[in-house]
Formats: sequence, structure tokens, C-alpha cells
Amino acid sequence: MNLTKKKTCPPSLSSRSSKDKKIKVMVFEEKMVTNGEPEDEEEEEEEMSDPLELVRQKCEEAEQCVHTRERLDECETRVGSRSTTAEDCTEELFDFLHARDHCVGHKLFHTVK
Repeated sequence: MNLTKKKTCPPSLSSRSSKDKKIKVMVFEEKMVTNGEPEDEEEEEEEMSDPLELVRQKCEEAEQCVHTRERLDECETRVGSRSTTAEDCTEELFDFLHARDHCVGHKLFHTVK
């Protein structure tokens, strides 16, 4: 006969660890309810606006930019209406971006300190 004893934890110790876990979870949940979740703070923050985007929008309304934008739109309409063409609007796009960035360069750096 082999008389070996299995080592077992007394019931009070084994159930204690699960009770401790439950208590910790309850305390954590209570803190979340009373303190609020961190996500709530992020929602209250104001949206930041990029000053570069604001200046770009203003510059696109300038006379030189409006003219180059119209040329770009005409080209895109022309190229889009054809089923097969080797033409693209790269030159018009670069002209528009150059005119806009030229305007932005003059306006933006006066506001940046």
C-alpha cells in the first residue's frame, strides 16, 4: 500500500485568492466610476487646427491661385472625359501647388515666431 498524501491548500487559502481578485476588481471598478474614465477627458479637449491649413485655404482664394486652380480643373475635366489619352495634368498641378506655396511662404512666416 502506498500512502502518499496530496498537498492541498486549505479551503480558506485557496478561496482567499479568488476573493482577493474579486475585491481588487471591485475596487478598480469603483475607482473608474468615481474618477471617470480617461477617455472622457480626451473628448472634452478642443480640436486643434493647423495654422498651415488655414493659410493654404486663404491662399487658394487669391487671384493667382484661383487662375491656376481653374487651369487644373479644366485639365482634369478634359483628361477625365477621354477614355484613352497620354495626357496628364502634372504640369497644371505643379503650377497650382507652386502658386499656393509661394503665397503661403509669404503669409505663414510672418505669423510664426
